Amino acid sequence: MPVLPAATDAAAPAGPKETTTAAFLSSEAALGRAARPLRTTEPRGGLADLRPFGRMVGDAPVVGLGEATHSSHEFFTLKQRVLRHLVEEKGFRAFALEAPWSTRLRLDACLLRGEGDLKRITDEEFRGTCR
Repeated sequence: MPVLPAATDAAAPAGPKETTTAAFLSSEAALGRAARPLRTTEPRGGLADLRPFGRMVGDAPVVGLGEATHSSHEFFTLKQRVLRHLVEEKGFRAFALEAPWSTRLRLDACLLRGEGDLKRITDEEFRGTCR
């Protein structure tokens, strides 16, 4: 007959699920309830899947958008789509972004005094590092 080890008062080591804190479980569950899939990140995509985002925005007069990395194509295309939603569906009419001071000077001169070509300026200032 096999000999079994004697029982001890020490608990067996906890597995990965057992070491997860209650706070993490509730955050994970909350994220699971709030997350909604996007159909696309491309700017020309339909806007229906952004309706939950619009409900979260509610009547907010300002919405901030960030990104995990600078100059990543996917973040810029998604932000363009979200901005389109904010304009078309929520009535936003102002847009601001983080840019170098020199970029602001070029855009300012173009928009206020008609100096330069807006498309060329935006291509040079915002797309040059994304290619």
